[in-house]
Amino acid sequence: MFVVYGSKEFKKDLGNTRIVYHCNHCNNDNSQILSRNRKFFTLYWIPIIPYSTKYFVRCPICNMGYEISKSDVMAGLQGPTADGNYING
Repeated sequence: MFVVYGSKEFKKDLGNTRIVYHCNHCNNDNSQILSRNRKFFTLYWIPIIPYSTKYFVRCPICNMGYEISKSDVMAGLQGPTADGNYING
């Protein structure tokens, strides 16, 4: 009998940030795309246990991004919009 195990990463887009960021790569001011990457331990190709979660923001124009902390995730989803209005949600 043999056991097949490994890991798999799942990526999920959580939405756009309400805060406008400046992209240093393409020099555009735009809301960024917030995404979550989770790594799972797999057993027979079935994800069983998550062991790593990372959050990223990336530019929708050039797709360059960087990692952010979990505490910055809610701050990125709340705040002033591109037209200057402040919306919580």
